[in-house]
Amino acid sequence: MEQLGRVVEPKQGLPCRVVFPDTEHPAATSFLRDLSASDCSPATLRSYAYDLLRWFRFLHQRFTPWEKAERLDVRALVEYMQAAPTANALRRGLDKPAPLNAVTGKRGQGMAFSANSINHQLTVLSSFYDFALEMDMGPLVNPVPRQRDAGSRLNAHHNPMEPFRVSRRGTLSAACAASGMAWNS
Repeated sequence: MEQLGRVVEPKQGLPCRVVFPDTEHPAATSFLRDLSASDCSPATLRSYAYDLLRWFRFLHQRFTPWEKAERLDVRALVEYMQAAPTANALRRGLDKPAPLNAVTGKRGQGMAFSANSINHQLTVLSSFYDFALEMDMGPLVNPVPRQRDAGSRLNAHHNPMEPFRVSRRGTLSAACAASGMAWNS
């Protein structure tokens, strides 16, 4: 089955554009143009475009327009990315382990999306919806949960008589506690 949409790299203008399902996605283009004007590299724009395309495809399978996406959709995407094989795993074959890098000695890409990839996806979506809200493009809320609001103090209600434990993980962050990675938006 052929997947809907694609990322195109035109010869001039914006380095990449999201076409979904068969026409250029206006909100994605506006977002990518804003990033481009902010001096983001073409590689960053390409990465963001592919993350947006993944999101639009995922929502399409759920019969949900991007403007109507909710937190539950974001959670479902995270769960999907934690379980779904990556394109590299499919090309390599699901029964073959990731090879070791001859130079670094590190294991190659795994079967499912890494915590870094999932966190990047969440950051892209959070930024996209913040931009859409700022530009009055449709959604009423950003469906990507934040660890805390910009104006709030982290652990403001901490009881000073209890041991203090720092939590660096954002809601739905894919990073496991042992890895020490955090998603910050």
